Amino acid sequence: MSTIAIQEDFKEIRRIDEGGFGRIYLVEVLNRTFKKNWGKDRVCIKVPKDKEKEMFLIKEVINNEVVVKTFQIAKSENLVEYIGFCHYRGYYSMIMEYVEGPTLRAKIGRIGLQKPLGILESLRIAKQVCKALSQLHKCKIFHRDIKPENIFICKNQIVKLSDLGISKRMDSAEKASTVAGTWPYMAREVLCGKGDLQSDIHSLGVILYEMVTGKLPFGDAYQEVIKNLNNPRFKVDSPKEYIREYNKDIDDVVIEEVDNMILKAIGLDLTRSYKTIDELYQEINDILERLEKPKEDFELCIKEAKKLRNIGQTAKAERKYKEVLKNFPNNPRSYYYLSEFYNYVRIPYKAKNILSEGIKRFPGSSLLHYNLALTLHETEDPKALKELEKAIEIGLPEKVEKTAKLLLMAWKSRH
Repeated sequence: MSTIAIQEDFKEIRRIDEGGFGRIYLVEVLNRTFKKNWGKDRVCIKVPKDKEKEMFLIKEVINNEVVVKTFQIAKSENLVEYIGFCHYRGYYSMIMEYVEGPTLRAKIGRIGLQKPLGILESLRIAKQVCKALSQLHKCKIFHRDIKPENIFICKNQIVKLSDLGISKRMDSAEKASTVAGTWPYMAREVLCGKGDLQSDIHSLGVILYEMVTGKLPFGDAYQEVIKNLNNPRFKVDSPKEYIREYNKDIDDVVIEEVDNMILKAIGLDLTRSYKTIDELYQEINDILERLEKPKEDFELCIKEAKKLRNIGQTAKAERKYKEVLKNFPNNPRSYYYLSEFYNYVRIPYKAKNILSEGIKRFPGSSLLHYNLALTLHETEDPKALKELEKAIEIGLPEKVEKTAKLLLMAWKSRH
């Protein structure tokens, strides 16, 4: 290993944090060589709390040259930069980039007193954490301790993920053999000492749930979390009602998508969860693109298309609806309105094709399943009943759900 820095190479400014692993100090770099090589006047030093924690650091990281080199190449603007190791306050310690800005924990409040964030802000934070995790996972690094305390919100709104102190580099078939992390955010397999890269996705899903609801999905007491994670019958409360309460201006379709995405990320059945962090990133990005695109553009286009349809200019209306789908491909309502138009002009096979395309892209859109059910029913297709049940299962807006349940009863009575 390269020359290790010692306490005399630094001037301590203040202690800035303390956690389960140890204490973090902000220091000024006095050694000119280190200052030049690192390109920083100030850094943070994470000092283990005791000899047991120090031995963990030495065993898991310092003595593993592969891990050290991997940390060095895992660069991202969304990762707090790992710099190296030093001997400080009598312990082997980790040197990291100093980040100015509050943690996500400070932003949402301590456990039990959390305040929900809006969908937009929550998704923007989660998207950047995904980018950080993607870089780590490409290097086969399993973070193992994703939590609000390790997520920093910088002044320029760049989000940085920190605390690689308990991260572990994973070979392709390896599982982490030690239990490490913070229990409200741990996946069940981590509690059993068998976590892997997919477990980081679960932890981020828990954070997303916490950001939009102000609550933790599996509870906040140790025994409660353990019990719920190990109970196959335990069902997490859907976050969508909380999302509706704190995001009055957000479309129900988007709320359903966010709801389904979060529940999928924290699901205990790994075969139905996201396989990679990039899958979750893509879904978050698609939703953000629709939310950040000026809403009035989409609404005005739909209004214009409906006007053309209502005055009998169906050819022009069709072109306008197709134009909406082309310009807003990441909005499931584009598929919904085009299919609605085809049903209006009595071309059910085109409506069916468009809805099938939409459902393939947005399987969690209850309105697309609902409209497909209506379309299939018009052509006396027996699959209509299954689609209607699927739409209700996913969760429809309140007014639509009442109609759907009445239809379901009527259709079942005829079979």
